[in-house]
Amino acid sequence: MKLNRILIAISLSLLLCSCTSTSVEKEHVESKETKLSMVTSSVEYSTIGAGNESGYYYIDYSNSDGSTGCIRYIDYNTATDIPLTAQITSDNGDDTSESYLESTIGGGTLFLLKDNLFYLRCGASVFYDQYGKDALPAIYMMNLDGSNRKLIAQGKSNEEFLTTIVADEDNIYYLYNQIQTNSDENISAKEFLGRINLNTGRQEQLVSVPYGSRILGTYKNRVILNCIYALPENNYSIQQKLLSFDVDNFAFETLDAWDTHNRIMYCYICEENLLKVDLTNRQFIISTLNNDSENQIIDAKDIFSEGETSIWYPTYYDGYFICQGDVGSQMWAINLKSGIKSTINIAYYNSEKKQEEPFEICSGNNTLLLLRKTIQVTDTGFSNYQYAIINKDDYFENNFICDYISQIR
Repeated sequence: MKLNRILIAISLSLLLCSCTSTSVEKEHVESKETKLSMVTSSVEYSTIGAGNESGYYYIDYSNSDGSTGCIRYIDYNTATDIPLTAQITSDNGDDTSESYLESTIGGGTLFLLKDNLFYLRCGASVFYDQYGKDALPAIYMMNLDGSNRKLIAQGKSNEEFLTTIVADEDNIYYLYNQIQTNSDENISAKEFLGRINLNTGRQEQLVSVPYGSRILGTYKNRVILNCIYALPENNYSIQQKLLSFDVDNFAFETLDAWDTHNRIMYCYICEENLLKVDLTNRQFIISTLNNDSENQIIDAKDIFSEGETSIWYPTYYDGYFICQGDVGSQMWAINLKSGIKSTINIAYYNSEKKQEEPFEICSGNNTLLLLRKTIQVTDTGFSNYQYAIINKDDYFENNFICDYISQIR
């Protein structure tokens, strides 16, 4: 009997230890924070394509009325620009070629993720009756040579996708508009943040966002949104607001807000920094997105004239914010860490505009930058570009030593 009591006591002790151990382990389990990254340009409807270490992909509309297109690829090693194809020979003007896009209605964009190339078609609800499924918004995934293209997401006839995209390891996050018409034929538009799982193909509507939003960038597990909308309670004055949306906890945070009548300001996400280009006060305002330091102010009166309302060719590379001022053809490179400003005088003569213009940065890798200049605007309003490769050090040191890209049709 005594032995039985001892055995029971030992069993209870082991059971209690087991329960306690399991409980402690559960308490130390940490939830995984989603890591987001921007995979497209933050400029809505930008014509900039997608690049990696080896080359650059872009959509060519030059032989189209805007309803079709062709994916082209620039190889950095050979300095050639070719239609994207996995075939030795093909006709790149029809669907026998991987480069051919049978519909580009509403515009679109390319992006790279997980060693795959993606094509997003915005779609246009007003053309649905005319073009049917070709006017629907859609996202396609394909191999890097254009082969094995497949539809992974398709919107509805009253929807349009926006071109600013972020992603994590398994999902794409995107904005889309939805047009609604009630029985009185009153039209209303709403905007949503959606998510597509690349493994399952599941499409989700995550949250409603203010109509007129676009994705600026990411910070950790947050999507940073720039929203522009009218305030009915204030005589429909236009307000601009920066919002942060946590994709793990579905929580919004307002980062800043201002009335555009009093202040013209453009915002950019530069790694872990939020950059505000304040044109009204002609200054750059740099703050960290984790709010652990004071704002850094850089004077910009030598870059922007009083009353300027636009920023041309904005981009961010290797710690520099690069843009064109409103005087002259030079670009300005602002070191966001040191605050030092320098000019880059690499320009070309635009014969159609009859003026000097700077080369625009499209992409690059660890050592090179890909530049482009406009050589022609077609009758349908699309631009043809000449591309060039330049050493990154030469670009920032104003040494115009570049290799022009040969285009092969």
